[in-house]
Amino acid sequence: MIRIYGILLRLYPPTHRLAFADEMSAVFAQSLQDRRRQGWISLCGFLVSEFFALLRDASAVRLTGAEAIDLTRMRPPDLSRGSYTSALDEVLHAQRLVDLNLRRMQEAIAVHAFREARFYSGQDRMAREHLRLVREKYGITE
Repeated sequence: MIRIYGILLRLYPPTHRLAFADEMSAVFAQSLQDRRRQGWISLCGFLVSEFFALLRDASAVRLTGAEAIDLTRMRPPDLSRGSYTSALDEVLHAQRLVDLNLRRMQEAIAVHAFREARFYSGQDRMAREHLRLVREKYGITE
């Protein structure tokens, strides 16, 4: 059952799978185990409702074209929307800079431009340090 559920999770767009699939699978496995203890009727009802809910939700996400996840809706309740949004923007900007420098370094290595690769390696180190400091500033773990 867990394997089938994992296959059905592929109906979600990749961004949603990356963000939620592990947690969804863990919750499903725990609920499945709990329902097995309650008997066959409870287990069958749970499986039917879960699979139809997964199909409905994955279809809704695909039909609405909601490929991107709005992280601002997932803010902790003790943070204001403004402070969370600015923190999120700063962290995402720092992460994009790390990704950009890494990609540039890899491209330079691919064409044997080692002087450029060394430069981007230094830029990558500085960008990663900046990202670490920003995460530390907002108490965000990796």
